[in-house]
Amino acid sequence: MPITMDHTHVPGRIRRVRSINFPLVMHWGIEGMDRDSNGQPTMWHAQKNDVLRCTSYIEFSAGQPSEIVWTPEAYMQGLQIIRRLQSIEGTKWTLVQANCEQIVRWAVEGRAHSDQLAVGVLAAIAVTAVLVIGSGS
Repeated sequence: MPITMDHTHVPGRIRRVRSINFPLVMHWGIEGMDRDSNGQPTMWHAQKNDVLRCTSYIEFSAGQPSEIVWTPEAYMQGLQIIRRLQSIEGTKWTLVQANCEQIVRWAVEGRAHSDQLAVGVLAAIAVTAVLVIGSGS
């Protein structure tokens, strides 16, 4: 079944989609310069057990609709983001140093960070604390 999206294509625009492998996790990507064979934007993204690369939209989204997170204000801004991604193409995905959100934020903001990872770490600390406190009583 084809994915229906808006018909605009803005290189450098951030999109995210729910991960089909990890509940509550969003997969982040950036629209590339071209369109894929289905007429959708190509997508720069990195996922677990893979590297940063530009793929078809369907490979990025796994058949799910995506949401637009941010759009560059000018064409040159988007082009600069794509060039930054091209400069690190092939970077291996890692949870703590090069996950999809960190790579996207680095390309756009100049600082690699992941709100999802921070929330996950805090949740793990909270669960551990509850288990430690619960086992002590």
